Amino acid sequence: MQINPLDSRINSMNNNLPIPKSLTACTILYMALLIYASLMPYDFSAEIDYKRVISHAWSHWPFNAKARISGSDIVSNLALYIPLGFLIASVYRHKSSRFLPAFITAVLAATLLSLCIELTQGITLSRTASATDWLLNTISAASGAVIGAKYGQTLWSQGTLWIRHRWDHHPLDILTLFFTLLLITDALAPFLPTILLSQIWRSVKVSHWNIIEGFAQHPWHWWLFTRVLVYMILTMLIACWNFPGRTRPMWGKAFFIAVSLALFLDFSKLLIVSRSLNLANIISSIFGAFV
Repeated sequence: MQINPLDSRINSMNNNLPIPKSLTACTILYMALLIYASLMPYDFSAEIDYKRVISHAWSHWPFNAKARISGSDIVSNLALYIPLGFLIASVYRHKSSRFLPAFITAVLAATLLSLCIELTQGITLSRTASATDWLLNTISAASGAVIGAKYGQTLWSQGTLWIRHRWDHHPLDILTLFFTLLLITDALAPFLPTILLSQIWRSVKVSHWNIIEGFAQHPWHWWLFTRVLVYMILTMLIACWNFPGRTRPMWGKAFFIAVSLALFLDFSKLLIVSRSLNLANIISSIFGAFV
């Protein structure tokens, strides 16, 4: 029976109790990003009415049956704390091999962080404390904690080994992933998703379906540098994925992947409250990928 060297390295890493510094750093960084994004623009009030803050926090749905909640709040709060729950549970699994302690620790830590953030939001001028957000964040963290407590240690070991292997043998692949991630982040920012059909329909109606009208939204050099050139670079990077092991770049597959990403990103904007689709984005992206 042959033993896979990669599996052996993973098992060896899983038997090491010290917490990887990279995992700890990612956990702290993600906590900091949540705090940073949740408290912007940091307009704290000099006068604090705690009774009003607490009363207002419990006035939202589902604690108030007559209250309404936006689809963007539901999606955002259910999504943002999944990575935190996963990371905290993964950290604890390096200390203990048991599932339940890792799960409980991750949920309690994420819930406490969310509670502190919500209470702090209550003393700002542009933010409000919400027990609904706290509840959704707890559910989100619990979902991530289940995965982290069950598979976190193994997934982190496999992921870091894969990144190290790619960095050693195909560093351009890491640049391709990073470039794609930046492209996705730029296209979907600000992250205000919705599940309300009325909001999606409004996004459809304000979208630019006329190509000439769409191109008129920006000058020619904007399209050249932000769409055509970007998708030229993306297509070349994808075509050279794992290139040393092949005889030539995969231009056809790279074109298909780049165009599919452009279509996905622009149609996804219909689900973002403050964004809309522009057909000119898709046309210029296809042209850049073709070039």
